Amino acid sequence: MVKIIEEQKRIIVGLQQEVKLLAEQLAYMKRMMFGVKKETIIDDGSYLPNFEMPEEEMIEQEEKVLVKKSKSKRKPFTHFDFPKDAPREKIINDLSSEDKEGLKYIGNDESEKLAYRPGSFFVKVYITRKYVDPNHSEKGIITKDSFSPAIPGSRVDESMLAHLLVNKYCDHLPLYRLEGIYGRDGLSIKRQTLSSWALRSGALLKPLGDLLLKEIMSQKVIFTDDSTIPLQVKGNGKTKTARMWIYVSGGGPSPPLVYYQFTDDRKKCHPLEKFKDYKGAFHSDALAVYEEIANFDGIQWQPCWAHARRKFFDSETSHPLKQIILKKIDKLFSIERDAWAIDTEDLSQREKSNKRLKLRQKKSSIIVDEIFSEIKNAFRSGEHMPQENLTKAILYLMKRENHFRSFLDNSELRIDNNVSERNIRPLTIGRKNWLFVGSEDGGNTTATIISLVQTCKNLKINPQEYLEDVLRRINNTSKEDLFSLLPQNWEKV
Repeated sequence: MVKIIEEQKRIIVGLQQEVKLLAEQLAYMKRMMFGVKKETIIDDGSYLPNFEMPEEEMIEQEEKVLVKKSKSKRKPFTHFDFPKDAPREKIINDLSSEDKEGLKYIGNDESEKLAYRPGSFFVKVYITRKYVDPNHSEKGIITKDSFSPAIPGSRVDESMLAHLLVNKYCDHLPLYRLEGIYGRDGLSIKRQTLSSWALRSGALLKPLGDLLLKEIMSQKVIFTDDSTIPLQVKGNGKTKTARMWIYVSGGGPSPPLVYYQFTDDRKKCHPLEKFKDYKGAFHSDALAVYEEIANFDGIQWQPCWAHARRKFFDSETSHPLKQIILKKIDKLFSIERDAWAIDTEDLSQREKSNKRLKLRQKKSSIIVDEIFSEIKNAFRSGEHMPQENLTKAILYLMKRENHFRSFLDNSELRIDNNVSERNIRPLTIGRKNWLFVGSEDGGNTTATIISLVQTCKNLKINPQEYLEDVLRRINNTSKEDLFSLLPQNWEKV
């Protein structure tokens, strides 16, 4: 019996040792899989001689200090501070009396946004009242549906975004000047923040720019041109020459719809892509790609007589042919002013077009015939050297004679491309102020915003009112209804 008890004790001791070993192995595996593998010894002092543990009261005090330190409240991250003593305007977002019947009011959610009204900044305080249904807790917190802002989570109101965009892209103020202007009003906003707002607004409004281009390319007559714009090259502090292409249409003597396209080069693929499905007539200078487009089926091209005139004017010669051609082209422009003045009469659009065409065929066609007769005779005489500017001016007209006559058969064409050049002028003014665009995203944003702003100006629409309203509505408008937000269709809500 004694032997059996001793044997059982030996087995129990062996099992205890095995459990201890397995427990150590398990702890090791856990540490290797989930714990810190660095071989740092953290000793509790139990193996050190003459080491006395602090009293429990002291340990509790230290733990409280540590907890307090780890839970210290972090300052909220903001890009700017509101102006001191800025007026605040409360906007309450609440359920209707019917919707909140039977519900229990539990408090408010508040958010503040920097806003702008002509002449001053202020703060909009949005108050959303919260409710719960005592009988249906599964519904959670109930609030009135709110509109999605232009920049979700931002502390900037759409009125302030519109003010920024108008200042930069309509009044051509660079961001560093705006930073200083805002600073004088007690509003400290870094230009990096202003740039971020502009870029995000441009991305948000891009679908409207795409729809604007689609509308322009559906018109029967288009004006197009391009201009340079410096693009900053990252890394070396230099700029490269990028391009801004312009497309204008909308009918009448001063077509209002304008679209700008930013590209980092002047490759012909850009206008070719835009005109690949186009059917109608277009105005431009004699850039090679436009001559290529002129050969597309269903397309009529009207080169610019103002460009042709400039080539004769710039030719440094006393030859009488120069003055003869300049006077005849000036006469063409005089007739055109009379032809488009017919629009002021009380006639239908069709009657105006017919009268314009008859006037051209009666007067302009004779002058055009005389111009080409004069230059052909001068060219055949052989007295002008090929390198002479006068010869180049003659060939500029002769090589494109059929196209220069297009306006004689199409009453909606003009004899120049000045419509495009007038709409390039704001870009030129802006370029002198902000000097360059900082990135391709910046170039695309510039193109989108200027497209909408310049179209507004042509339509006599206040760009500030338009952009503020559209920025507030665009995230809450379906893709199918975005067409209603274009400047020509816009109605302020």
